[in-house]
Amino acid sequence: MNPKSSERPFRETEVYLVHKLVIQIDQFARDSVLANEGITYAEFLVLMAVGDVAVPVQENLCRYLDQSKSLISQRITALKVKGLVRQEERPENRRQTLVYLTATGGEVLARTAGLLSQASESLLEILGSEREAFRLNLKALVAEMEEP
Repeated sequence: MNPKSSERPFRETEVYLVHKLVIQIDQFARDSVLANEGITYAEFLVLMAVGDVAVPVQENLCRYLDQSKSLISQRITALKVKGLVRQEERPENRRQTLVYLTATGGEVLARTAGLLSQASESLLEILGSEREAFRLNLKALVAEMEEP
């Protein structure tokens, strides 16, 4: 029988271990891939969010990344300077601007995502035959935690 999370030290709980893994993956991404592309990990996350969010306005990007408006604004500005995103006024609401990937931004995102996927292969080999079950369990957890 598996002990409940509350019966284990915090550093042995699933939540802590997932959090620790995410930190390590973020550091790996920053050190091994993103520096070569000339973008920070924070900028990479914004590029990813722009592609993932249905209506890519700053408010939605802030919510998606759980970051403040000022941080997202700074990152969007940096990405615009690098030619990776562009902004357009939203026709339905002139106070909002839509953020889109430029062709170069799309290329950088695709390239870095591909390199990160390749680099993570050796990490995931440790799971062996349980890898697909792990992936499906992660998908289920993400789906459970997403906003309705």
